[in-house]
This record gives sequence, structure tokens and C-alpha cells, in this order.
Amino acid sequence: ALVDESGGQVSLRVGEQAQDHYGRTLANVYGRNGANLEAQMLGEGLGYLVAVAPNVALVDCQKSAELKARQAGLGVWRNAQVQPAGQIDKGGFALVSGQVQGVQRNRGGIWIELSDSVVLRIAPKQIPLFDSSLLDRLKGKQIEARGWVVDRSRRGGLESGQARWMMPITHPVMLSLSSR
Repeated sequence: ALVDESGGQVSLRVGEQAQDHYGRTLANVYGRNGANLEAQMLGEGLGYLVAVAPNVALVDCQKSAELKARQAGLGVWRNAQVQPAGQIDKGGFALVSGQVQGVQRNRGGIWIELSDSVVLRIAPKQIPLFDSSLLDRLKGKQIEARGWVVDRSRRGGLESGQARWMMPITHPVMLSLSSR
């Protein structure tokens, strides 16, 4: 419908990283009138904001659009389920909430433990994007995270005491203090 409203004409603004590792073009889509179609879709609740650095030029605009839809209960936000971390039982995209049990730093990045079974990971190359003093103060705080949950037991490398489920956090907008 948005493409039809634009007379079938759209333009692309290729991201700082032009392609992903599958060879797909990474770009923002604009209508003939210059409106960002992603922000319009997020504002109507037609999806969730996902930010993957370095292609984050429009993240503030998109976050604002999504927030309006969320507050109005539009589209995906009508029945959006923010899952408690302890209830994660499959991989895939998820909105997760939980109280931070601990924050650890090592060569693998920053690890934010939400429960015995779920850990969030900020990769070393993404760490400079984050406010490290905020991350250091997360223990005990209620947070919400979004992203793709990965079942670490499927790789066969899960050690005793490690969380089975891991969610990579690719940008600060993917992690927030919970309002609940």
C-alpha cells in the first residue's frame, strides 16, 4: 500500500554497510514524497524496530515512530508479548524482560545475565556504542531487550552453568530500562 501511495516509485538510501553477509542490500526506503517508509510502517505498528550498527542513521526517528504505535496499541503492539526471560523456550525474534542478575566483561564482550537460562551479549566491536557506566549499573534493574534469541545448546558448546539462550544486542536501542 505504501508503495502504491508513492505511485510505485521508491528510492533507496544505501546504509553505511551496503550489504549483509548474505549479499543482501541494506538500505532505507523512501516514498516519492521523501517520507521514510520504514518509520511510517513502525508508526502504524507494522513491525518492530531493529538496529544493527553501523546502519543506524535513522534510529532516533524510527524509535519515536515505534513508541507512538506502542503507546496507541497499534498493529503488533495490540497484542505484543514481552516475555519474561525465564519463559524463553525457543529461538527467534523476541521482546524479553527481566531483572539483571549480573554483568560480566571478558574477551567475548559484555554479558548481561537475565536469568539462569538467558544472557544478553554485546560483542566487543559494539561496546563503544554503549554507555559503559550505565551498563555497569544494570545489576538489579528491570530491563527490556529485543533481538534474536539463539539456542546455544544446539552448537554443542554449552558449558555447565552457562545460560542456554543468548540474545546478541547490536545497538543501544535494542536494550532499555523497563518502565514496569
